[in-house]
Amino acid sequence: MLIGFLKYPPGCDVRIIKFVDRIWLKEDSSAEILRRFVLEVDSNSPDHLESITCLVPGSKMSELQDRSYMGADRAYYFNMIFTSGPITVKSEVKDQTPGLVDMDGIEDVLTFRKAAPRDLSSQPLAVYQSVRYTFPRRIKKGERVQVILYFRSKDLINDITPVGIGGKIYAIDIPYFKTAGLAYDEYMKTVGSDPPCVKICKYYGKNETGGYKGGFDIFLYLPPNFTYQDINPPGFEMQPDQYLSDGSEGTDTYSKLIWRMRKLFPEQPPDFLPHTLDFSSIRGLLKYERPGAIADTYDLLLKTAQEVNQMASETSPRLTEVVQNLVDMSTQLRVMVRTITSQARIGRAALLVTSVGVIIAILLFILQQIGR
Repeated sequence: MLIGFLKYPPGCDVRIIKFVDRIWLKEDSSAEILRRFVLEVDSNSPDHLESITCLVPGSKMSELQDRSYMGADRAYYFNMIFTSGPITVKSEVKDQTPGLVDMDGIEDVLTFRKAAPRDLSSQPLAVYQSVRYTFPRRIKKGERVQVILYFRSKDLINDITPVGIGGKIYAIDIPYFKTAGLAYDEYMKTVGSDPPCVKICKYYGKNETGGYKGGFDIFLYLPPNFTYQDINPPGFEMQPDQYLSDGSEGTDTYSKLIWRMRKLFPEQPPDFLPHTLDFSSIRGLLKYERPGAIADTYDLLLKTAQEVNQMASETSPRLTEVVQNLVDMSTQLRVMVRTITSQARIGRAALLVTSVGVIIAILLFILQQIGR
């Protein structure tokens, strides 16, 4: 959910050397986004940097907050999990004086206090939002600075649940760069053929041990009882995670999907990712099941099968054999669904649920015939 970044003044030579999007999806079709990026003004830049504008596709943004001051908090969870280890705070944030930290192998990163309302603004422009961040002071040549933004969005997932289907089915579409489609086209019309874009690094370099510094990463958090199917682009990592957008540890376990640009585009030069990059949107299907709903369905299935079996035994030995086979099949399906739902997959689980419906229909038909 990013078209690109614009800079002011346009002549400033600046690049983004680290970018991280963390997106927590919610059951009400909304999402919480924590966006963190580090900018570096070239030492030979003709101008200093005064402001940065982030262009976000969609128009349903709310609760925009500046959380940059948390970038110098040693206890903040997301400051402790960099590949190179926790941040090193060289100086604290004090009123108008920015703090200074080393993070993810990047040294001397400025961290400002919370921005005043006039310094952070959001403006809807047709099919995208323009978020402008004005720094408390100009970022000088050779300096690095980090920005942490929080906001909510209702543009990322849509409820496409058919009538009569249990649970919820969602379509997810999170575009980046050129795949923002209409939003990207409108943006290009607005800024012209030579937009003052900010270069975005695939990674900043490597440390002494060969690990990567900086980079462009996307983390997508699926809430409990959500399963996924055919999520693209492929090549993502998946890990369990319990941490929330404020850095606190929650009680629920999320499925965290991770995309890293340096892995998706290994052939791309390491200097920067162009705003024209044809990066596939994060797309796919999500399904939400009420906790215990599947187990309840199978309990009903077994109960129905057992009742029919008991009545059939009093009617016909052959019918008893047929019903017993259905009981055995129901038991096997219940064992299978426990395994499949634990793997966070939709397709096979949906197939099993369909099988349950067919078996219940057969059992009810037999029950009706016996009743006659």
